[in-house]
Amino acid sequence: MLLISIFSLLSCNKPHSSNSSEPSSAQHSEKETGFLTSLRYAFDHGYVTNDNLVTIASYLNNEIRPTIHMPIADEIAARIKATRAANLRNQRDMYGNAVLPHATASDVEIVGYYGNYSDSYAVMLTDIYHDHTEALWSETIDGVTFNYKNGNSIVVWRESDEVSPR
Repeated sequence: MLLISIFSLLSCNKPHSSNSSEPSSAQHSEKETGFLTSLRYAFDHGYVTNDNLVTIASYLNNEIRPTIHMPIADEIAARIKATRAANLRNQRDMYGNAVLPHATASDVEIVGYYGNYSDSYAVMLTDIYHDHTEALWSETIDGVTFNYKNGNSIVVWRESDEVSPR
């Protein structure tokens, strides 16, 4: 009976798949709701192009504002928040214990939406569990510079990790 209980617990806790080039705080984690990854990972794996990076950086750096900027669809926003909440629930401490087992989509807020690029949604998220310090920093991806105003960064949400033909 003890063996069955242990097996049941282990089978419910699907581990994150990760890539060594991906920062641990933004691990690639696929869930039934989709997956979130860093902007760099999204570019390196063909989810966004250099032209997409230029547009996203222009929005972030306040260099351009689209004349008609459609808001993110409610269904997509809900799926992005659910994915982030699932990632939070799946975070483990060094002993394998869930760090935030009660995280929900309502704990997550989309604070920036930078567009949809071939089914890749560029967003900036925050949640009730993390604070972002007021620190200026930059990240350059394929010659495109992203100037951030705090410790937060843009992430990319996709429904699947398959790359659409361009």
